[in-house]
Amino acid sequence: ESGGGGAEPGQQFVPGQLLVRFRKAVPGRRAEEMLAAQGVSRLRRIGALDVDVLRLPPGQGVEEAVAAFGQMPEVEYAEPNYIFRAAALPQAEVEDEWGLQMIQAPAAWELIENRRPVLLAVVDTGVDRTHTDLADNIWTHPGEVPGNGLDDDGNGYVDDTWGWDFVNGDNDPMDDMMHGTAVSSLAAGVQDGAGVSGVCPWCQVVAVKVLNSAGSGTLDTVAEGVVYAADLGAKVINLSLGAAAGSITLENAVDDAWSKGAVVVAAAGNDGAEVLFYPAAYANAMAIAATNNQDLRACLSNYGEGFISVAAPGEAIET
Repeated sequence: ESGGGGAEPGQQFVPGQLLVRFRKAVPGRRAEEMLAAQGVSRLRRIGALDVDVLRLPPGQGVEEAVAAFGQMPEVEYAEPNYIFRAAALPQAEVEDEWGLQMIQAPAAWELIENRRPVLLAVVDTGVDRTHTDLADNIWTHPGEVPGNGLDDDGNGYVDDTWGWDFVNGDNDPMDDMMHGTAVSSLAAGVQDGAGVSGVCPWCQVVAVKVLNSAGSGTLDTVAEGVVYAADLGAKVINLSLGAAAGSITLENAVDDAWSKGAVVVAAAGNDGAEVLFYPAAYANAMAIAATNNQDLRACLSNYGEGFISVAAPGEAIET
């Protein structure tokens, strides 16, 4: 498992960057010597996954570096820092909230007596916490004192009172694209007679921003966002994003979240083809396909035997 391999056809990665995980038995000094010998520098480290994000020297190709590090016995795996993108929301005329009726959500709500505020992490472009459908359901960190400039809960993130922005490295995961906000409203929009209601209108949303204003982000950022959400105790981690190539780093993050009791749900992809999409294709993630108001597969949705876990309304949905 030492080599992560090159990119899949059409899959992009960050030029000049590499993800490497050294074997646990390798001393830190030896790892530093190897990096120096290769002329690479450490950009940062994802401690929870024991992964180093490296910058390659000028002129060295990513695939060349993957091959070189993958042959070293001290290296568990090496892979490119892939680029992940938001799964585009379908653009179609909206008639009403037919999806909630199709899955019989109102009837299900009546059966739930103890409506506990389950924590839902939206790992995406961020969330607009002022949105009228979401403001009352934005999670507030009980272990942080707002604005005191301290990491009160000791998780490594200062004043992460309602989530974290991994793109800009700060505590304001405000949405600058509105994809994450739309996803959040579908999941947890308040039921107040205005706007839209989410499938779980009493759930709480923690914003984990891993995609930028163009809807793209890097593998290391997405993986770290998943680990962060799991460590907060999120019971559901939503990943309406993906890439064509698999990644050991992200799969490890998903496995970590699963081991901590989180259900990881991920978009099956909007290529309208029988192709795999990651992280949805990992064993410990649920691949969610889209259906239309005829209860048939939406034409944009990916499909495949053994790939799809659940199909749910995903076409002409009001957000």
